[in-house]
Amino acid sequence: MATTCIVLGQSPVVKEKNPIVFTRVLETNKKITLAFRSEPGHFNYIELICLGYNNKESTANKFDLMFAYQHPNEREDGVLFIGQWNDGIV
Repeated sequence: MATTCIVLGQSPVVKEKNPIVFTRVLETNKKITLAFRSEPGHFNYIELICLGYNNKESTANKFDLMFAYQHPNEREDGVLFIGQWNDGIV
């Protein structure tokens, strides 16, 4: 199954440009660590929660907040990631 990328409040859009990049992950112990073990293609669904959520003054350190999960009925097993949404493709 291909990964479905969702922008909350919008219909899915298919593009062929820059893929999603996971930079950091919020671990279950509430610690933020490098996302070196997780690739966007591992998940069936990725939702963009906030584009540039920590971008108050500079675009140099722009990160996006994303939620990734396998099954729509089991979102409680999902993972929060910080990274770049780019063009929202995997």
